[in-house]
Amino acid sequence: CYVGATFTIIAGVPLSFLGLWYLSIFPGFAVERTALPHLATEIFPVVIGAFMFCGIIGAGMSTANGGIVATGTVFSRNIIQKCLPSGRILKDSTQLLLARIMTFPMIGAAFVLAYFKPDPGMLLILAFDVVFAGCLVPLVAGIYWKGSNAVGAIACIAVGSILRLVLYYTIPESLAGIDTLIPPVVGAAVFFPVCALTNKRFKPKHHVITETPSDEEVLEGLIY
Repeated sequence: CYVGATFTIIAGVPLSFLGLWYLSIFPGFAVERTALPHLATEIFPVVIGAFMFCGIIGAGMSTANGGIVATGTVFSRNIIQKCLPSGRILKDSTQLLLARIMTFPMIGAAFVLAYFKPDPGMLLILAFDVVFAGCLVPLVAGIYWKGSNAVGAIACIAVGSILRLVLYYTIPESLAGIDTLIPPVVGAAVFFPVCALTNKRFKPKHHVITETPSDEEVLEGLIY
């Protein structure tokens, strides 16, 4: 771990400054999006340029693969499994099949987003922003507020995430940044009232923070 972290720092920190360095050396050269290809093909030696492109392709493939596989797994284990009658457990083969099926709509949604906004860097930022918008309030409140429940969390995640996507396509450039800050606030305005209104039917489970599930319970994903 320490060796890997060391090499990551050695390789990653200098590369993170390549854009600034490039714009200072070539202030009048094309657009900033061409900086890395120009450095890899024209400035650096062939070997370094090849490694740069391999790293970019590998990072993109691993990110896409992780996002698709994780979404499919969450769908089969954390959504479908939870909707089944108590005590019924999906077989591993069934969970795997459902996870594979779920990859198709996820890939389709990714194609649609990329078609209307063909900006990989911005879409990557958007992915983290959507998680921030929907999950910040349930995560923090779930740890520190004993009145948190699952219904409020689901409502907050849905409202915050959808609002962040809508603002991404509608907010003007002059207000860039506001679209990141507004959704968590709106999500909080939804989360707390929903929790308060549904606490009698859907009891909070704040005690689970101090519990440690067994290996079997973790594998089944059914304890909570």
